[in-house]
Amino acid sequence: MRVGVIHNPRSHRNRARSPGPVSPDVIHAAPDTPEALARALEAMAEAKVDLLIVDGGDGTLRDVVTRAWPAFEGRLPLLAVVPHGKTNVLARDLGLPARWSVEAAMAAARSLANRTSRPMLEVTRDGDGDNVPALRGFVFGTGAYVGATRMATGAHRIGIIDSLAVGAALIGAVFSTAFGGAQGVGAGERLALALDGSASETRQRFLILASTLERFPLKFRPFGRPRPGLKLLDVDAPPRRLIPALVAILAGGEPIWLERAGYRRHTPQAVSLHGLEAFVLDGEVYPGGHVTMRQGPAFTFVTA
Repeated sequence: MRVGVIHNPRSHRNRARSPGPVSPDVIHAAPDTPEALARALEAMAEAKVDLLIVDGGDGTLRDVVTRAWPAFEGRLPLLAVVPHGKTNVLARDLGLPARWSVEAAMAAARSLANRTSRPMLEVTRDGDGDNVPALRGFVFGTGAYVGATRMATGAHRIGIIDSLAVGAALIGAVFSTAFGGAQGVGAGERLALALDGSASETRQRFLILASTLERFPLKFRPFGRPRPGLKLLDVDAPPRRLIPALVAILAGGEPIWLERAGYRRHTPQAVSLHGLEAFVLDGEVYPGGHVTMRQGPAFTFVTA
């Protein structure tokens, strides 16, 4: 099996360590710019890499899957993740051990039993142009999720990482909403949303969250029962019955009052959003505008 490794030395758990020795047959790259990453992936595609290992966090993985699709011309290799970032949401969905290594991923890849698939999200923005690749990742959010992500960044700076950072961000967002008043976080954004080509619906929205993952940190279940494919949570602003709704949503509950209170779950194939100030994809904040999101092709991942 031909193996390629993309190593991000700036990822949280990689900063204090250098990559360990790997077989000389392995193609190893540590690109420091998007252009260098694209060149590294093109070289790996030309070398016919069968297993592509991403040594980094969620952001590194997002950048790799965004550029791997054009580099490999849609013929995607088997993918493995070595979770050396701050939150490592995909690694938790896949059930990977926190201290997994490149060598362990290579060993696990030899067994067909250690494989599962996840479709990616494809996100495009009007005005990006034909030369800008669609962003690809696994967790999309806007509205209060943007503020929560920025709070999580603050939590990282004081040493709170992994699931604790997710929890700290969530608690901060809830308190900002509950005590911020009508002009606070809870006021939301006026956004137009259309599902699967239907007519768009414009309203004040507190949060939109979408993902193709099935398991989340802290056993949260924002989309209800675990299931494959694209899932979306759409919450009106200002959010009503916020605390009981939050408890029900994160536990995966589906009480009959939830949708009437403005908390809606969907399983679309494509979503169109207009009026975004910003959005988050796998931990990175991007400028908004008119955004289209759809379920893309699946990657096959190595599991432990």
